[in-house]
Amino acid sequence: MGLRDEGIGEECGIFAWYSKSNKPSLETPRYLIRQAMALQHRGQESAGIAVYNPEGRSPIVPYKDVGLVSKVFEVSDSIRSMAIIEKCVGVAGIGHVRYSTSGSKSYDDSRNKAQPFERRHGRLFKRFAIAFNGNLANYPELSSELMKEHNYWLDTDVDTEVIMHYLALGLREDEDIVGRIVKPDMFGIAKRIMRRFDGAFNILTLFGDGDLMAFRDSNGFHPLVFGENEEGYAFASESTALEKLGIRQFKDVNPGEAYLVNRFGVQKKQVLDSGKSFCQFEYVYFMKGDSRSDGVYIHEARENLGRRLAISEPFKSKLNENWVVVPAPWTAIPAAEAYSEYLGLKLRFAIEKSDGLRGFINGAEERKRVMSSTYIVHSADVSGRNVIIIDDSLVRGETAGQLMSRVRDAGAREIHLRLTEPVIRYPCFYGIDFPTMGELLANNVKGDVEKEIAKRLGIESVKFQTIDDLVKGIGLPKGDLCLACLNGEYPTKCGKKRFVEMNG
Repeated sequence: MGLRDEGIGEECGIFAWYSKSNKPSLETPRYLIRQAMALQHRGQESAGIAVYNPEGRSPIVPYKDVGLVSKVFEVSDSIRSMAIIEKCVGVAGIGHVRYSTSGSKSYDDSRNKAQPFERRHGRLFKRFAIAFNGNLANYPELSSELMKEHNYWLDTDVDTEVIMHYLALGLREDEDIVGRIVKPDMFGIAKRIMRRFDGAFNILTLFGDGDLMAFRDSNGFHPLVFGENEEGYAFASESTALEKLGIRQFKDVNPGEAYLVNRFGVQKKQVLDSGKSFCQFEYVYFMKGDSRSDGVYIHEARENLGRRLAISEPFKSKLNENWVVVPAPWTAIPAAEAYSEYLGLKLRFAIEKSDGLRGFINGAEERKRVMSSTYIVHSADVSGRNVIIIDDSLVRGETAGQLMSRVRDAGAREIHLRLTEPVIRYPCFYGIDFPTMGELLANNVKGDVEKEIAKRLGIESVKFQTIDDLVKGIGLPKGDLCLACLNGEYPTKCGKKRFVEMNG
C-alpha cells in the first residue's frame, strides 16, 4: 500500500475446524489441509495450520512453510504427508494461506510472515495461535502505539503481529481488580478489538485451553462463513472450503459478529451493530465460482456481469459470424458464457492457462513468470476473426498487454477487450492488492480512458463495466458494497486518512 516496508496489503484465506468428539484425531489436520487446498486461489506464497492437542507436550502445535499447499503439506508423498498429519493430531485447528507480495524478498522473510502466528504464555487461556484475513487501515497508528506506549518490539510489518499483541493486551486487561486469574469475557475482547481497529479483519484465534474464537469486522469487507456437520464445526473465508468437508448447510458470519467454540458447543454474539461494506472485487475476481457469500452465488453474479456487458455492447450492429467471444481464464468464463449467449456469438476457449496461479496478486517477478509461461493461444480459434476477449479486470495492465499481443500473433483480425470490472482508479486499504495510484493503468493515460488504453494495448477497443451495471450484476444494494477502488469513497475514517496521506 506504500504505507509500510511491505508496500501493499494482503488478501488471504483463513479456515478452522473443531471436532465435536473433543478427542485428538488425525482427521483434524486432514480437514484443515483439505480446506487449505480449497482456498489455494486466495494465497500462493505460504500456508500453515495450528492445532489444539490437550494431550500433547504443547497444547498448540503449529506447522507452516513457504510454498503452495501441496508443497507445504507434501500431499504427493504419502509418507511425508502422514508424518506431518501425525505431528498435527488435534481436537481443533485454524489455518491460513497467504499470497505473494512485493515485500517478500527471501525465503526467510516469507517464512517469518507465514501464518498462523503463535503467542506463547504459561497460562493456557493466554496462549494462542492467530490467523488473519484483511488489512488494517490504521496499522500505522496501532503499530506506533504498541512501540511507544507499550514498549513492544515488532518482528514483522504484518498486520497479524499487531493484532496478536492487541489481543494479548486485552487478555491481560481482563484479569480482575484484585489480581485473581480469571478467564476473560471473550466477547468483550472481540468488541474492544472491533472498536479499536479500522479496516478489514476476519480473525480466527485458537487458545491453549481449547477455545476457538472467530469474528468479522463490523463492515464485513471480506467473506467469512460458518457451518457444521455431524463430526464438527468449521469456519472458512469461502463456503467452497466447507463443502469440501461435506458441510452443505452454512451461514455467513455477520459483520460485527463473534463466535466462540469449545467443548461445550457454539456461542455467538452480535458484539457491534452490523454495517455493510462488502468488497465488490470479491464477487468479480477473488472468490471461487462455486462459493456463496452474503446471499450472492458467485457464478450467478459473474454471469450477470457478462450479461450487463452484452446489453451495453457498443458494436451490436456490427456483430456477425466472423466475431467470436474468448474468455481470459479462469474467473471470466461465466461472464463470457452469458455474454456470448445474449448476443448469439460463438464462444471459443482459445486462451489456455496451464496452471492455477493468479496474476496481479503476485509480486513483480512472479507475475512475469506467470505471464510468460502459462498462457497459450490457439490460432485456429482466432485467426482471421474479430475477437472479443472477456476478462474480469484491468489493474496494472501487464497481463492484458501480454494476452493481447499473443492473440494478435495468433492471427486475430480485430481485438476488443470487455471487462466485468469498472475502471480501477484508487488504491485499496482493506485487503486487496491494488497498488498506488501511480501504478494503476487507468491513471497513466490521459483523455478518454477506454480509447487510450486500447491504443496502449494495441487493440481496436476497450469497454469497462459501469459502476451501476456492476451493482446490478452482483445483485446487492449499492450501499452494501465497498466501491472505494472505483470511486474513491472510503467507508472508514482511516481509509480516508490513508488516501489523503498518500496524495499529499
